[in-house]
Amino acid sequence: MESTTSFGFDFLDYYHIHKDIITNRNFKILDTILCNHLLLSRTKNSPQNNPSMGDMYFIPEISDQHNNNDREIEKNWENKNGFITCYIGDGEWHFIKPKNGMIFFILDEDQLCIYTDSSWKILLIVDIK
Repeated sequence: MESTTSFGFDFLDYYHIHKDIITNRNFKILDTILCNHLLLSRTKNSPQNNPSMGDMYFIPEISDQHNNNDREIEKNWENKNGFITCYIGDGEWHFIKPKNGMIFFILDEDQLCIYTDSSWKILLIVDIK
């Protein structure tokens, strides 16, 4: 299936039977990524057990040093290092490659960061505690 280059939206083809499913999935992704500039973390290798709709992370790398329960959950993120992931419900994570100029607030670091040249640059440190 073909998809867009920036956010990975699936294209609708004339032969798709359930166009509403693809369209609704694309809307979830659009709503999460464009309306939520909050990454919960950029250092976690696996998702939380009970993610909420719209939870977003940057995946730095996948480690093999997890227990079996973490390994089961981690399969969702396998081979996705360097990607931003967002939870769009029903156990599904969507992955996009960050683009130059993307700006996110990193919650667990209290930092506003911009993605440039394959790395994150700190724009602002905020003490919200």
